[in-house]
Amino acid sequence: MLAVSDPYQWDVSLALDIADQAAALVLAMQESATRGVKADGTIVTGADLAAAELIRERISAHFPDDAILTEEDSAESDRLTRRRCWIIDPIDGTQQFADGLDDYDIFIALAVAGLIEVAATVQPPTGTAMVATAESGLLIREGTSQRQRRFGDQAAVPGMAPKVWVTGEVSLARLRPAIEALGGIVTIPNHAIGPRTFLEAPAAGVCLYVPREEADLYEWDVAPLDIFMRAGGGWSSDARGQALQFNKADPCFPNGIVLATDSALGRRIVRALAG
Repeated sequence: MLAVSDPYQWDVSLALDIADQAAALVLAMQESATRGVKADGTIVTGADLAAAELIRERISAHFPDDAILTEEDSAESDRLTRRRCWIIDPIDGTQQFADGLDDYDIFIALAVAGLIEVAATVQPPTGTAMVATAESGLLIREGTSQRQRRFGDQAAVPGMAPKVWVTGEVSLARLRPAIEALGGIVTIPNHAIGPRTFLEAPAAGVCLYVPREEADLYEWDVAPLDIFMRAGGGWSSDARGQALQFNKADPCFPNGIVLATDSALGRRIVRALAG
């Protein structure tokens, strides 16, 4: 249940409703969606474009003064003058979607003055949804049931992992000494780390991303994870311990990312990374 006093109650309810609409659209298009390849070599489908258009139209109808950031329009500068900016990934996991798999989600998040305050994600094949605000916490919808998710205390020997599908080896080189300094163990995940990683207790307590020369992780990839971790009682920051900033001119993370399911552990890992 959303807190009655939650100042973002309307925003998060609308975000979930729009994400559900986009989920129904892309699910209906999965077998017939056209495919193309973008300049960076990644795949894009007609469903990505249709979902992005739907989300943009719905948000603009309710919040005409808000900016919107997606992968296709990140260079638009007008958004930098807006206090509120919606950050969307119409299909997170486009390759899996195109391959006919279930491991993809709709991402919608709201940044206010550079910080993520609202997020909603939906997995179209199952309808599993996750929403979060700082006031109401992290909420999960599975079928007809809803529950609140709070991360528990970490085990005495925490598992820690690099984000598997980006800079895994580079991140691991930075992470391993910090893990060993804290008496933890390295856990190499066998799938990408995303919102549904945290439906139950994950094997890894900390996830680290270290950027390469060529950016490979963007605001639309990270926005829901940031608020999900914080709203669930965990930790999200850059590798220096500063809050992640969104709606930037360059939508990358040059100072890295640290996610932890325990806030105290997050602080410890940041200190360990500093050496």
